[in-house]
Amino acid sequence: MAYDSQELLRQFGRLMRTFKQQGFSAMSNRSRQFWAKQPERGAFRVLHLLHKQDQLTNSQIVEALDIRPSSVSVMVKKLEDDGLVERHESPDDKRVSLISLTEKGQALITSSHDFKNEFADSLFDGLDAAEQEQLGTLLAKLTDSLQDKFKKWDDGAERPEFFDNMPEQFYRGHGFGPWGGHGHHGHHGHRPDFRGFGGFGSDSDKPSKD
Repeated sequence: MAYDSQELLRQFGRLMRTFKQQGFSAMSNRSRQFWAKQPERGAFRVLHLLHKQDQLTNSQIVEALDIRPSSVSVMVKKLEDDGLVERHESPDDKRVSLISLTEKGQALITSSHDFKNEFADSLFDGLDAAEQEQLGTLLAKLTDSLQDKFKKWDDGAERPEFFDNMPEQFYRGHGFGPWGGHGHHGHHGHRPDFRGFGGFGSDSDKPSKD
């Protein structure tokens, strides 16, 4: 017998609600302290690239990250001022500057990796190794399927009929039902808001056994 898809959706919503209501609050203090010390996202990409490639020129960073040369120059200068990267002459061409991580920059990358590893280990330690592997496989399969499906739905291809028959209270603009909140207009006057999974996962959403 196939697993009840409504129960699967309820459990998924329960997971999202747990993250929103408890998880983010529980880890917010430590994460704020950690990320407050980190460079901005673009600069962090430069650090990770240098960690993998050891040393690169400005133009090589531009090509690898597909960022404007002026943006790379600004980020590298900021990282250099912060003591995270350093420039030195290329042994092959003294006109060329090579950029590499300093000890401080390397330590920052290491601490970032350690933080993410500890967080991941703590997050999934309720599952044994086999269960974690199975979950990873299933989540990857589900994500690939949904990306393809949502693209077709958004393009109007293979759009399910149930969208056209959706009960009015399910629309975001009415502030109740599984999504709730105040929305913007879309197809047929409103667009459902799937981001919050507001009602999914609550005890009241669990189907009766009667």
